[in-house]
Amino acid sequence: AFDDCGTDEAAAYRVMGMLKNDADILLLIKVYGLREFKGCFSGSHYFGSEELSLPGAITYEMSNGEISKLNSILQKAGITYKF
Repeated sequence: AFDDCGTDEAAAYRVMGMLKNDADILLLIKVYGLREFKGCFSGSHYFGSEELSLPGAITYEMSNGEISKLNSILQKAGITYKF
């Protein structure tokens, strides 16, 4: 969902929709680990790169409304974790 410039929000929503409990989200974050993130035209990542965790990539790439939608998907599954 996070690959160079831009974000595939639909893919992020699909993945979050497959999670069933808090252990699933924690495992996803652990498996994601730290990945190279290349910014495009904005913020501290302007044409640079750094390693970000899944929560870091979500916070950087998604708007507040998109993050709210992710959290809503998690909440509907009974997951208490919030981005």
